[in-house]
Amino acid sequence: MMLKSSLKMVSVLALVGFLAACESSEERAEKHYQSGLALLEQGEQERALVELRNVFNLNGQHREARQAYARIVREQGKLREASSQYLLLVEQYPDDLEGRIALAELYFSTQDWEKFDRHATRAIEDAPDDPRVQAIAAAFEYRQGVLSEDDA
Repeated sequence: MMLKSSLKMVSVLALVGFLAACESSEERAEKHYQSGLALLEQGEQERALVELRNVFNLNGQHREARQAYARIVREQGKLREASSQYLLLVEQYPDDLEGRIALAELYFSTQDWEKFDRHATRAIEDAPDDPRVQAIAAAFEYRQGVLSEDDA
């Protein structure tokens, strides 16, 4: 009986020790994120993207990783993938200004006016003094003027 109890105690202690040594998925995600940033600094964009995708597998809500990933694929000219990533970003974090600005710019460049209007309006509401938002606001106002045939 005493041996059985001691064996259980040793098993429980071993399990607790094992669990304490394990990293949480958030900690592993952060390591992948930091590795991705280091690779990015070294000019290794493709390898950085792999590390950032690993972050999403562990933590799909990692804001900075999503921003970095979207920025990289946009710089690579993968506009559809970039817009998908930025959309995920603003769905998860509606107050993310970088995402709103990027979406407005992407939709302006592809002339997707309905989506441009939606994201431009939100960016203008959120940060009217930001210089990039002011450029978006000028394009938005010009487009509204053209649509309403307002010569001013």
